[in-house]
Amino acid sequence: MKLSAVKSLFLLFGMLILTACATAPVSDDKTAVDDEPLVENATPKVVKTKPAPVKGFDPIVLFDFDKSVIRESEAGKILGQAEKIKKEKTKAVVVEGHTDPIGTKEYNIALGERRANSTKNALVKSGVNKDIVEVVSYGKSRLVDTSNTPEGNAKNRRTVTVLK
Repeated sequence: MKLSAVKSLFLLFGMLILTACATAPVSDDKTAVDDEPLVENATPKVVKTKPAPVKGFDPIVLFDFDKSVIRESEAGKILGQAEKIKKEKTKAVVVEGHTDPIGTKEYNIALGERRANSTKNALVKSGVNKDIVEVVSYGKSRLVDTSNTPEGNAKNRRTVTVLK
């Protein structure tokens, strides 16, 4: 085989590998086993966006599509939740994880749990006693907007912090 034919084969092989890598679906959201926020003492991951000011208690934290990372713009809500929980000496807190209707029931239950754990870990980092915070995932079973539009689905990607 000539040297130019060998070079051509290597070039073709390299292009095939690059094409396969470029077309593979990628999700930066990890499984529940590997997701950092599930680790008890882990620092919650926060995406850098415009921060929202803390304005009292807002129980809803919104998430991006297929993500369990807390946006910086939502971090103020968690601080407000933590302040109220500590101020009122709340005895029990439930963080509900929710998703949009896209995907399987099983995947959305796991994603909702990752979101709820991210919120719980952020609350704990803000001074809330971890022993009073329970996590539950409803996945896509409790939609607040059933329009199945991009705007409606964005409202469904959330956690809800319920004080007991």
